[in-house]
Amino acid sequence: MFKKEEFAYFGLSSLVLGYIIAFSAFTWLGWLQGIGFALAMILVHVMTQKIVAYRFGAKLEYELWHIKRYWFYETSYFKRPFPAWLIIPLLLGVVSGGFIKWFGILTFEAAPTTRRAQRRWYEVTEWEFALIAISGIFANLILAIISQFLGWNEFALLNILFAFFNALPFSQLDGSKILFGSRMLWIFSIILITAMMILIGISNIITTIIAALALAIITVIIYYSSYEVKK
Repeated sequence: MFKKEEFAYFGLSSLVLGYIIAFSAFTWLGWLQGIGFALAMILVHVMTQKIVAYRFGAKLEYELWHIKRYWFYETSYFKRPFPAWLIIPLLLGVVSGGFIKWFGILTFEAAPTTRRAQRRWYEVTEWEFALIAISGIFANLILAIISQFLGWNEFALLNILFAFFNALPFSQLDGSKILFGSRMLWIFSIILITAMMILIGISNIITTIIAALALAIITVIIYYSSYEVKK
């Protein structure tokens, strides 16, 4: 299901994210705990996406997030891919004193398998990319809800932050795949995540879920009636 290189990527991601989690009050024990939190979030995220991709007759390959292009021109490429997976989380963590915990660090590519041979479209569609990407984000939200019920408040918030940063439509992160596949799906997900992130610390989990879902649905309805219907 996973290649050896992918396990190495997950391990490196966990080391970096664990450091970011423990940064503001750093201790070696805190870093170790942060690594455990990060690894759990990553595995839930990627395993869910792998399962959904399999249902679509596709296989996923993960890699660390690199930025290869810095502008729109065909020649606007870095000589060597910029290691955004390492630089951006650490830079934002240092500059903000640990307040900003950037968790977008892994990207994936999907390729069709022989199971898609009988389908109308052999190549993985943008809509399927969006569904695969958002499945991992929703898995982290579900893990956050379960954690909040169990009283693991810190781990719950970390999962929501993980979902939020991966949902940003930036470079090759999951958010870009969702946005290109469906703008309404992206709007729903980013409003849902943002509302949960704000409300989870000031209300109980049931109220948080209901309010976040209601706000996300209302926003999608407003967007659809204001823009999609007029096309």
